[in-house]
Amino acid sequence: MTTTAKKHSRALGRTLSRLDRKGTGGDVALGDLADEMRHLGPLYLMMAVAAMAVSPLSGVPFVTTMCGLSIAGLATQLLLGRRGVWVPERVRQRRIPVARLRNGLARADWVVMRMERVMRRRLTWLTHGPVRVTLLSLCVLFGLIMPFMEVVPFAGSSVAALVLVISLALISRDGVMALLAGLGICALVTTAAVLLF
Repeated sequence: MTTTAKKHSRALGRTLSRLDRKGTGGDVALGDLADEMRHLGPLYLMMAVAAMAVSPLSGVPFVTTMCGLSIAGLATQLLLGRRGVWVPERVRQRRIPVARLRNGLARADWVVMRMERVMRRRLTWLTHGPVRVTLLSLCVLFGLIMPFMEVVPFAGSSVAALVLVISLALISRDGVMALLAGLGICALVTTAAVLLF
């Protein structure tokens, strides 16, 4: 009898495979996961962190804060042109039960994998130069405000979803994705303005 291998997204596949090997017990440090994905570089890692924040994991206390700080740090590295990966030590030390982490990432992986299927190079000028700088700067801003959204369960997921789309746009050089991210940002700002004023 043959066993069909599970299909995963490019961003989260290796991490999920590693978690499968660890079994269901115990917990894992986020720093270990970051090291596992270091070869992908800061852009792919930012995408993976955003996927975590979009998943049900965002309901776990302090996960939204940890993801936000990581997104801000990774986006800053990309703006500075660095290819290495740096994650704040406080984030690296955070431990999450393996079973809960696997379930959350599996749900995020389902979304990311389907988004990857529709990505392709188009309107690439929207993913370079000043537009790229603007998008990454917004990721820094979103990452910094995510800790303040911790008080409302899953509120940070809406911001993380925008970071996820931006990451996908830059990875695939898909200008249409960048436009979708821009529309999402406009919708988020409009909603926030209505609620506040």
